[in-house]
Amino acid sequence: MNPSQVLIRQPLNNVQLLKEMVITDLEGEEATLIRLHEMGFIKGSVISLENKTSFNGPLAFRVGQSKIALRHQDAACVFVTDYAA
Repeated sequence: MNPSQVLIRQPLNNVQLLKEMVITDLEGEEATLIRLHEMGFIKGSVISLENKTSFNGPLAFRVGQSKIALRHQDAACVFVTDYAA
């Protein structure tokens, strides 16, 4: 693999605004993981950060056709890499 093609895994609460990413892993307490899965945060899904609120408020993500707000601590349980279409 070419070094310029290395995908960096990062938590969802650290992604850039409007950049498409792919969910690679979910880590955390079982109840949190179940809730995230039920909201559509599934490994392999394409996701983008649509909006940030001030003062560490919720983050709004686009997952498929849905827009979902998450707390920072919940977004930190979702890990993503760059989306290579």
